Amino acid sequence: MNSAKLKIAFLGAIASPHVVARALAFVRLGHEVKLVSPASTEYSTVRLPFNVESPRPYCGFVVRLSSIFYLVLALRSQIYFAHFASEITTWVAWLLRKRPLVISVMGGDVLFGEQSRTRWYNRFLTIKALRSADLVIAKSEQLVEVVERLGVHPERIMQVYWGIESDVFRPRRDARLRCLDGWCIDRSSFVIFSPRMLQPLYNQMTMVEALPRIIASVPQAILALSTYGEDRNYRAQVSAVAEAGGVSDRLVFVDGRDRMEMPEAYSAADVVLSLPVSDGFPQSVLEAMGCHVPVVMSDLPHFRELIEDESHALLVSVDASHVADAVIRLATDEALRCSLVSRAAELVSRVADIDAAAQRVETRIFDLLKPK
Repeated sequence: MNSAKLKIAFLGAIASPHVVARALAFVRLGHEVKLVSPASTEYSTVRLPFNVESPRPYCGFVVRLSSIFYLVLALRSQIYFAHFASEITTWVAWLLRKRPLVISVMGGDVLFGEQSRTRWYNRFLTIKALRSADLVIAKSEQLVEVVERLGVHPERIMQVYWGIESDVFRPRRDARLRCLDGWCIDRSSFVIFSPRMLQPLYNQMTMVEALPRIIASVPQAILALSTYGEDRNYRAQVSAVAEAGGVSDRLVFVDGRDRMEMPEAYSAADVVLSLPVSDGFPQSVLEAMGCHVPVVMSDLPHFRELIEDESHALLVSVDASHVADAVIRLATDEALRCSLVSRAAELVSRVADIDAAAQRVETRIFDLLKPK
């Protein structure tokens, strides 16, 4: 590890736990970090050991855009590190020719059309920024191929899963009962937990549709859906399906949590569900595995580059009957459950430690800064 310390400008949303976790990893390496966020938000757990600048809340679009422009313009750093390619601070850094520019893509920012409709200027600015970046970091081999197709030279691409903080995402079994009490869930329940944003992309509707079949085999089953990033219309639709299926008393909406509080939520769960139809690579799955909770996840082809079905998780098609069968297996087969938990924890320890990932990225950054 290089002993030199850098001034690093992070560009990304303070509301994103992934951006915050990565900033903290570079602080732990001894670097000075300043984060410029496109929007302000409270971050209540602890006082962050890095400065955060953002536009004033509730300001109009023109004022917000001008504020971001001047915040990025005023930055004087040795490296400009953007997290999410399809984001205004990233575009401004490119327009202002801030160099060296590193961009870490997450999935939805480059999987145009898969997760949301992308306007032409969004695609144009994102591709321009990527092609001009000195280094592009992708979370999976699939995303490496995507950014290559967008015109980024392979020598300027680095694949990094990023991973999790092992000292944060670990089992907290002593917190299970406290968490269940806070959620008003009976302590004897079999808790199925979805930590993903409550939006159609993540298929909480399918989870609810699976509930009657699950309850028939696991009578104590409860489905807890996080309201993090909720789409209120979608939440109403999910509730209506639960009511129509006669399982509304087995559905609980729980408040989204700060990243430091998430290990308690994972540890309160017996199974974690993650069923996106499109995803770069789910950090929440790695977090759950770090907390020793078995996972049922959608069977997207690129997940298999890291996750082995029946070894690290159960990979299923996004279909209510398949999801129900997987949950029932985990509720009734203790040997399978223990095997998944053990192997997944070993996998996370081996390849998904955020501090090790940050050191790898740090090495590439120092290479960028060498005189040419």
